[in-house]
Amino acid sequence: MNSQMDGVIQGLVAIFYNLYDQCKVQNSWIFYLAGIVALLSILRIYSAKQHQKPGEQRRKRMKRLSQDKATVKKKATELFTQQYLALYSPRSKVIQSRIKMITQRAMAKLCTVRDDALEIMSDPEVQHNLQLIQEKFASSEDEYRADLQIDMFIDAIEQPRHTLAQSLANDGVRVLTKLTKQHLDIISLLFILRYTRDSNNSCLTSIQQYTTKYIMPFFNNLPREAAIYHYLEECGCTHSAPSPIALERLLLESYPAVFQYLGFSQIEMEEIVGEKLVNEDLLVPSLFDPKLWKINAIDDEMSIRLLRQAGLTAMEVTAMQKLQQSRPAQCSEEGIQLWLPHIYPQLGELSDLWSQSPLQITALSPLGIYIAHANIKKRLGESLTTIVTI
Repeated sequence: MNSQMDGVIQGLVAIFYNLYDQCKVQNSWIFYLAGIVALLSILRIYSAKQHQKPGEQRRKRMKRLSQDKATVKKKATELFTQQYLALYSPRSKVIQSRIKMITQRAMAKLCTVRDDALEIMSDPEVQHNLQLIQEKFASSEDEYRADLQIDMFIDAIEQPRHTLAQSLANDGVRVLTKLTKQHLDIISLLFILRYTRDSNNSCLTSIQQYTTKYIMPFFNNLPREAAIYHYLEECGCTHSAPSPIALERLLLESYPAVFQYLGFSQIEMEEIVGEKLVNEDLLVPSLFDPKLWKINAIDDEMSIRLLRQAGLTAMEVTAMQKLQQSRPAQCSEEGIQLWLPHIYPQLGELSDLWSQSPLQITALSPLGIYIAHANIKKRLGESLTTIVTI
């Protein structure tokens, strides 16, 4: 709008000077009057421009930008739909409709994050990624997979060029065309159990909530057949671990303060710190005996940090740590295996499946970690803010 107003003002100025020259040549009052009208018009338009409110200017700019993006989205959708149809010439109207639908979805998302969508789409690698998405959606119409691929498609564009992050995103778009829901469930569960831990998992209630939220969505579809796991390795998502690791060992190593200590009584605690911790969130019931307490932490390092934050002296922190460690649970892998069904019934089934399938000897590659994290984020609708990658 501002550029249009500037053009009008420049045009009126040119008219004014032309009329002024005519006045000098012909000495006619008509040209004088016309010149005054032109000058008044210039002043009125310039005044309107100067007094236009910033909010109004911003709204007009956003409206113009929105219109521009809508035009780019429409143009890009038409261009790359036709490009695919020209390359592969599908005769089915259903296939053609699917191609247009998924192209429109990809271009709409690209236009929301970038203003230079058409320029970006001139890159052959970007076009190839889009064609992979189009081809898979045309044959399967898998909405979830398509959305996940589009997320990776955008991520590849947003990452710095020629970096590992961009390579993983490009490979993710490509490999995702080969994976089934079972494959995604396998690598997602492996990522959660082998490569992350949740700092909230310090008591029975939190472990049950964690299992419901993070494990059960990926558990029910897990296979036992070795061939399915081998295919993941062929796709570059997994590799064989140096040695097998039991599910119970993973839990012991990820949450030592939960599974290795029996707990202490309130009287024992008050002998050290008085009533400082009674009304704090620093204590949770012991996993093994709800009448006993433990520090609300998953390991000793976190325990010390929480005790210091509560204002305990260095001597009190040391004494509380010694108190917690004075009653080791001496819980072996076999002992945890017996406990798992009591914590959550399906955890017992998961333990059996883990020990009887290649899960115990399967590790994720960087590509597997990338796809698993993207799948978890998409499936659960969050970025795992409380889960820390090990």
